[in-house]
Amino acid sequence: MVEDSANCVWLLHYPHSALAGGSMYAFQLPAVIPPEGDPLGPPAPEQRHNFAGMQMDGRTPLMRCVKDPNQLQATMDDLMARFREMQAKRKAEREAKHAGR
Repeated sequence: MVEDSANCVWLLHYPHSALAGGSMYAFQLPAVIPPEGDPLGPPAPEQRHNFAGMQMDGRTPLMRCVKDPNQLQATMDDLMARFREMQAKRKAEREAKHAGR
């Protein structure tokens, strides 16, 4: 996840140790984190990767369900509402683009 789509590959520039058989990492970060877009800092928004192509963070809400399965229905309802909003926004952008031709 660090290298895939968690937007955390920049952390690998800093001293780190694998824990729990490599399932977790501990990083020694500088006192001041470099700004977004800096080679030693987090990526700028336009350089970030999306998890499974989503324009939102779907992992964090799902992790809540792993910790508390009773949150599953509310979490899925929220994710679906956000996904529908995202789809409506994309559709409106496409229609506006085609109308401007």
